[in-house]
Amino acid sequence: VVDATWYGANAYAQWAGGRLPRLSEWLWAFAIGAVEANEPVGGNWEGTASPDRWELEVAPVKQFPPDGLGLYDMAGNAWEWIDYESSDNRDKRRMILGGSFRTRMSLALEGTSSSVDADQNNGEIGFRLLIPLD
Repeated sequence: VVDATWYGANAYAQWAGGRLPRLSEWLWAFAIGAVEANEPVGGNWEGTASPDRWELEVAPVKQFPPDGLGLYDMAGNAWEWIDYESSDNRDKRRMILGGSFRTRMSLALEGTSSSVDADQNNGEIGFRLLIPLD
C-alpha cells in the first residue's frame, strides 16, 4: 500500500488487527533477511541498468525476489512508515525506512531512513503490517 499518511497507515493497521513495525523490528528483519539470503535483496531503485520496467514508479509486490525471511521489497520500491517518532518531533514528523524507486541502490541496501511530516502522502511512501500469530 502506498500514498498513505502515517495517520492513515496506522489507522488501517489497527482496523486490520495489526500494527506498523517498530524501528527495532524493521531493522532486525532488514538485517537478518539480508544475512539469510547471503546478500541484501530488493529491487526497483534509481540508477539500475536492469530490465526493471518500473523505473519511475512503485512496482507491484513480489516482482523482485524475497529476502532470507521471505519478505519482499525491504530495500527500494517504496519507503515504509514505522511506529517511531523522529527525534526532531516538534512538527509531528515520523520515520520512513527502506528507500523508494527514486533512492540510489547503495543507500537502499544500507537500510536508509528519513524523517517526514506524518501528514505527508505520496506514491513513494507506503507501509507493511505486522499481524499477531495468535
